Amino acid sequence: MLPPVVVLIAGGALIGPLRKCVGFDKAAWLGAGSVVCGLAVHALLGRFGYVWVALALVLVAAGMRVVGVVAGTNVMRGLSANRTTIGAALVDTSSEVATGVGIAGALRPPRAPDAAGLDDDDDGAAA
Repeated sequence: MLPPVVVLIAGGALIGPLRKCVGFDKAAWLGAGSVVCGLAVHALLGRFGYVWVALALVLVAAGMRVVGVVAGTNVMRGLSANRTTIGAALVDTSSEVATGVGIAGALRPPRAPDAAGLDDDDDGAAA
């Protein structure tokens, strides 16, 4: 998991210049495209070694970093000056909720398929 961590930390310094160079709309599209490309690299090439998995992780992390900054900035820009504290709290809370939902979804154990309605002792009697 080191490649995404490095990208998330180092990416902070690159987002400002990227945004100034291409603007918010194109930066959001570039970030989303990076996420999609990362997922495609992982799906198509991930089984051929860790280099491809690391590349996929880097692309997804970079894209999520850009999209997150653009989304948070757009929320803050849409608020009046006396509502920015509420906006910052909204951005932070939505980020925390999304992280919690992602972790809960990843940690939820898979549900075992029902064995055609048989009970636990497998004597053929319906449950």
